Amino acid sequence: MVITAKSDTAREIAHLSATVGAQHPVFFQIGEVYKALVGLRAGTRPGAVPVSVKVGYEGGGEKTATVQLRVASRLFPTQHLRISPSKAGLMEAGLLERERILLYSHLTSTRAQPLWKGKFLVPASGRNTSSFGRRRYVNGKWWGQHSGADIACSAGTRVVADNDGVVVLAEKLKMRGNTIVIDHGFNLFTLYNHLSGIQVREGESVKKGQVVGRVGATGFVTGPHLHWEIRVGVIPVNPWSWTKSEVPL
Repeated sequence: MVITAKSDTAREIAHLSATVGAQHPVFFQIGEVYKALVGLRAGTRPGAVPVSVKVGYEGGGEKTATVQLRVASRLFPTQHLRISPSKAGLMEAGLLERERILLYSHLTSTRAQPLWKGKFLVPASGRNTSSFGRRRYVNGKWWGQHSGADIACSAGTRVVADNDGVVVLAEKLKMRGNTIVIDHGFNLFTLYNHLSGIQVREGESVKKGQVVGRVGATGFVTGPHLHWEIRVGVIPVNPWSWTKSEVPL
């Protein structure tokens, strides 16, 4: 969702903050209004989530507005995967935590302007084999909910940027394999994992439809595919919805 805040007085806004449950969305100014993108994890409990926005004015004074966001229930399918012993080391908790910290370090700084234009592209041609939010067990143990979409296709299939942005990560990780992260501005990021090759550099501006890499089977995988994510900050959201309609900023 998008939170929009605008002063209802002639006073200038000095500071602005919000909470959505335990989250603290980041606001950016567009003209005379401030906006923040918000995503909720697939595992969010159904029910009421409080949304509170606090505005502080130049010269003193504050105003707070609070509403209740109603989260509906959804039943996600369950998937059981078997991983070979040669890949078992990639499930080690310390390794996963180090990789998460590295990944999150690239999802906490963003361009202040939305860089994307219109709907997002599906970044590779193939078959959707594991949908967003799917509950996963690996070798009989709880693994978590799927944070993106798996697109099955042949190794070497080209992977394109789903929209305009700036590459903020382009390197090989242990669990995610060859990985690209693109900052689309406004705290919105896309991730491309398990690539056989990376064809962009960190700091490079990319355009929607530009080839950025090739499908592979690097990292924690059972076969060649693209794992594709869209995240609001560090929160993964359903990538398919961004291909069907534009974000209403």
